[in-house]
Amino acid sequence: IIHGRFAIEAQDIGGGKPLALTHIPASAIPSDILHDGRIVFSAGNPLGTGETPEIYTVYSDGSGVESYRCDHGSARYSAKQDASGDLIFVSAKGLGRFTSSRAQGMPLEAPAGEFAGDFAETTTGDWLLSWRPDSNSSFRIMRWQKGSERMEPVISEAGTSVFQPALITRRPVPNRHPSGLHDWPNANLLCLNAYTSKFRFAPGSIHSVRVYTEDVNSGAKLLGSAPVEPDGSFFVQVPGDQSLQIELLDASGKTLKRESGFFWMRRGEQRGCVGCHAGPETAPENAVPAVLLKSTTPADLTGNAQNASGGH
Repeated sequence: IIHGRFAIEAQDIGGGKPLALTHIPASAIPSDILHDGRIVFSAGNPLGTGETPEIYTVYSDGSGVESYRCDHGSARYSAKQDASGDLIFVSAKGLGRFTSSRAQGMPLEAPAGEFAGDFAETTTGDWLLSWRPDSNSSFRIMRWQKGSERMEPVISEAGTSVFQPALITRRPVPNRHPSGLHDWPNANLLCLNAYTSKFRFAPGSIHSVRVYTEDVNSGAKLLGSAPVEPDGSFFVQVPGDQSLQIELLDASGKTLKRESGFFWMRRGEQRGCVGCHAGPETAPENAVPAVLLKSTTPADLTGNAQNASGGH
């Protein structure tokens, strides 16, 4: 717990100082380590400010944080990866799953009732789940074969809810993430095209970008602003290991879109984004962004320099 909220840390088995992996003004609860080494966790949506649980991932060095999918809506949490590679989660509507072939979460047909907490997959493919038939009953651990209309009780205690089944067995070692972090105090962020977005922006309307962080009173502190090129690209340097928030403005200084939540970048991280809230399934165009044709030095938005707010 850091400043009254749950944060995710990585701890070497041999001891030493733990590494903070999350840097948002809200709690983050881990639920699994994916086969590719990423850590999946639940936090409010919008990240750092919202109250509706959503599913996110981050690499084992704290870099590359993103929502697993961008079809935000009802609550989704307690995600676990099954043997097929799908991500199974609990939602306000029952069980759901993310599969590599779809950009949206899909409902998972399961017996009626309420599910809660983590699930465990046995070596035979059965699942152990926390389930109850209705809100007046207690949760109990049930065994379920995916696709079946029936479940078998495993652990049930009258008047007491039972959650989070876990198998005592050898766990496959996830792939090790080769960290690309540099020994720098700051981080570099390259946006290829801010017009690539779930939100509609008129061509040529985006003039500049502002970046904020959280101040000591949990408010927003402006770090600086930088121009956005006609093709929607910008390249900025921001402080590492701090909560960050982006705002896009037009030529008159009017806000076109501002993030409702926060994200972060690790110190020494270099990250490229396809667009602004474009979705992890979106691929970039095969083109050199205009901002890099002008300069390969990022605009300093670390809060330690005077920043120009010019435009195209």
